[in-house]
Amino acid sequence: MGHFFGFFHKDLNSQSPHLQDFPLLFKDEYFLLFGECGFDVVIKETKHLVILLHGFVYVPIGAKSEIAMLSYLEQLYTENRENFHEQIIGNYTICIYDKRHKNLRIIKDHMGTRPIYFVDKKNFFAFSSDLNCLVDANLVELKLNYKKLIDFLSLEIGQINTTFFDQIKKLRPSEILTIDKQSRLYEYDYKGKLGDESAGRPIQDFKDHFENAVKRSLHRKNNLGLLLSGGLDSSAVATGLYNLGIKDVQTFSANYLHLPEGLKNKTDETKYQMMVSEKFGYKHTCISVENISPFESLKLQSKYFAEPTFFPNLYIFDQLAKTASRENISIMYDGQDGDTTISHGLERIFELYQRKNIFLLIYEVIAYSFFNKVKVFNVIQFFLTQFLKKTGAKRFQSENKSLIRNRIYSQGDNRISAFDTHLEKILNPLRSVALEINYQFFRYYNIHTRSPFYDLLLTKYCCALSSKWKLRHGRGRFILREYLRENLSKFIADRPGKANLSHGIIFNIGTKDIDLIKTEVDQIHPAIEKIIDMNKLRAYVSCLNEKNNVTDSMVSALVAFYVANRWLNAQAFGQIGKQG
Repeated sequence: MGHFFGFFHKDLNSQSPHLQDFPLLFKDEYFLLFGECGFDVVIKETKHLVILLHGFVYVPIGAKSEIAMLSYLEQLYTENRENFHEQIIGNYTICIYDKRHKNLRIIKDHMGTRPIYFVDKKNFFAFSSDLNCLVDANLVELKLNYKKLIDFLSLEIGQINTTFFDQIKKLRPSEILTIDKQSRLYEYDYKGKLGDESAGRPIQDFKDHFENAVKRSLHRKNNLGLLLSGGLDSSAVATGLYNLGIKDVQTFSANYLHLPEGLKNKTDETKYQMMVSEKFGYKHTCISVENISPFESLKLQSKYFAEPTFFPNLYIFDQLAKTASRENISIMYDGQDGDTTISHGLERIFELYQRKNIFLLIYEVIAYSFFNKVKVFNVIQFFLTQFLKKTGAKRFQSENKSLIRNRIYSQGDNRISAFDTHLEKILNPLRSVALEINYQFFRYYNIHTRSPFYDLLLTKYCCALSSKWKLRHGRGRFILREYLRENLSKFIADRPGKANLSHGIIFNIGTKDIDLIKTEVDQIHPAIEKIIDMNKLRAYVSCLNEKNNVTDSMVSALVAFYVANRWLNAQAFGQIGKQG
């Protein structure tokens, strides 16, 4: 599968027999590296360096092969050892051991695409691309990270540099870690603050930036797939691939064609998917998720993830990945997180208020209402709430919709506003978490994932773009819509929103799912029992029999409980319920 496991300043003789399963890739008096090159992991040893690349980097000149990528990294490091990472574009974790200076540098890309876990003790440092490797190595006594568990059950992200094991951490996106025999140096280097908005022709400039982002991630032209929801983002990726001359792409979607007519109208995007695939001549595969149990799929989480992971739609992705694997897809494109990279532009409403441009402000509010088919009063009410959050004029208490007891509930930053700047939205940790989950899931099927919307140069361009190109005439994500209008279809460019897939998961929950949840309630782990509201848990389970009363938040809370409880019952923490 392509995993690696390294030590700095650690005596091998004290290690677990588990390490014997991994080939030894490099060893000297300070650094040991075990692993297996393969899926997404390549290594190169030179006279002075050991270079490990987990992921891909864009090579400006020459073939985009794995050998070319490693040679490119060697050249950059040799020319500018301290700041070589500033020129790298891609999705990666890079580990470079300098034999002369006896130090190890680990660098995460700006999105934190590939997870890297570590144990940092005074007398040694251990790291791995696989959390299970560090757990099985038995390096330290592992204890449950209660804060992480509470955040997870509270449906909050919390700290993204922690795991459910108190002693095992993760590198953050854009974090650089330098390790030598005396010290550890953690640096945070997000390069997205800079941008170069071009004047005069923003639509053409956006087209160039977006299609260059697609091109930078394109290392082969066969066995390509695309998750085509029919929304703006996946439709844009299909357009970009086609404009680059990539004609052999197979598109995939999962649709709720079995829902009652009223619900199907809110979830079915078949007409958009077919319009895109037929326009470009792409073969489209539509997968039905009828009679597929969401919680039965969640039982299989341990295949993909080493700790509890919030992935309610796993049952959909299970079907998509299995189908793509049978079709020999090796790279799967999607439009993940285009919503953030190409902002909805609501920050423009606040900017117009700050500029006292009242007439344009009123026009945009009314136009937004008409375009999105929402009552003007409701839009004004929503914008006023966001204004109060942005300015801090009123303190908002977020409602505890989780199962956590109110006195323990981990409340996130309730001042996050739709009026936050584009950069503030880009720095939201949820982005990197979503991308990491997507990557870990598909790697199980040996499928590489690509989303052009995580490209650093595209992100910088969009962040620097004037907000009038993000929201105009009430149309959010205006510049992306113009790209689609000119290159694909006015019908898709002018669609106001996207499907609400939560109706599908609620409809799919059946007797089998309820029985699975009840089993976990009967076998509730002590660590969870002491922090959740048991009455609320039973009430949520009871509601599942009455679909009209089930809400998104109920399902989310039950998903978090279900996967966390199953995971805890599979661990060997001892009498963990007595801790904390």
